[in-house]
Amino acid sequence: MDLTTLNVIIAGGITFLGALVGSRIGSKSQLNSTKVSVKKDLKIAQMNIEQKLVADNNIAWSNQTRTLLTKFVRQCFEINQIILDIEVVEKHRNIRKISDLSGKQINYFNDDVQKRIENIKGRLPVIDEAIETIAMLQLTLFRRSSLEKQILDQALKIKKCFDNNTEDTKFNIIADEDINELIELSRKYFKQQWDFLTEDV
Repeated sequence: MDLTTLNVIIAGGITFLGALVGSRIGSKSQLNSTKVSVKKDLKIAQMNIEQKLVADNNIAWSNQTRTLLTKFVRQCFEINQIILDIEVVEKHRNIRKISDLSGKQINYFNDDVQKRIENIKGRLPVIDEAIETIAMLQLTLFRRSSLEKQILDQALKIKKCFDNNTEDTKFNIIADEDINELIELSRKYFKQQWDFLTEDV
């Protein structure tokens, strides 16, 4: 073997060893880079999952609040009907006391009053349900934003019309304006919630 061949073999060996070491270092570097990239991707995926969970929870919470407000408005209309029936019964009783009615008229008033009293008794639980609904609203509207506070204040104002735990034991008709104000506040509130939920979309 001559010197040139030996130099070529040595140069080839050095090149081979250099390429081998370089490829090992390159693959190690690529492996580290891949690990870092995977960790970043996992972190981003985790953040996306958490954001989706928060958004899903906000939607569920908002739907529950909407259901409670809808239920309460319906209960207000039912309570108004109960209060109207109570007023009719009281009027019939007063008419009977102060007027000179025939037997046929007395029987008519007695039958009508009895039917209304039975109807009232069957629907009275809606008052307790409405009070319970207000308590549930107080639990779901916990952030106490300006609109949440206004909604709760309006619901509590309405409650005074039918809550017999107050000093005035007489029921009062819930004013249409008060119900409409609660509905309008609720609409504004849910628009605000929708805007919040969709601002990043």
